[in-house]
Amino acid sequence: MVHLILLLVPFLTTLHPFHVSVCSINYAPDEQTLQITQKIFADDLEEALNASAKASGQATRFDVINPPDPEVMEVVIRKYLSENLQIEINEEAVEPVFLGYEREELALWCYLEVSDVNNIQSVNVQSSILVDAFDDQTNIVHVKYMNTVKSMKLAKDYRQDQVTF
Repeated sequence: MVHLILLLVPFLTTLHPFHVSVCSINYAPDEQTLQITQKIFADDLEEALNASAKASGQATRFDVINPPDPEVMEVVIRKYLSENLQIEINEEAVEPVFLGYEREELALWCYLEVSDVNNIQSVNVQSSILVDAFDDQTNIVHVKYMNTVKSMKLAKDYRQDQVTF
């Protein structure tokens, strides 16, 4: 029995053993924009979208990895990010514009942008990405302003944080 378990351990560790997303918020001084990338595991997002649809009584099933209609999937992802990622610059809410997404192996890279940004003193991020679907979800946020990078670690019970410059 011990030999069987030892044989299965490498296989089990290659599964998706943790739930994490990474958000990078980079200030582009020449354009005076915040360029935002949000990396999410596609299977986690699919599970969260399907659980949410089921809970609200919808018969819809989402296939994030191979969507039958990529344009519909883009609308769904845009809405999900809009509802689950809020950003304030200098204590004023900003509305990131969803630019699109692309799949890279098992992850989705989502791209957003905020225009007309300058003189950043603080960035407040509230992220509930996947926290309703996974109790162990961690959302890492990196904010780069000029030559300084500051990071936040958000989770189910700690969904919001702020960095100052």
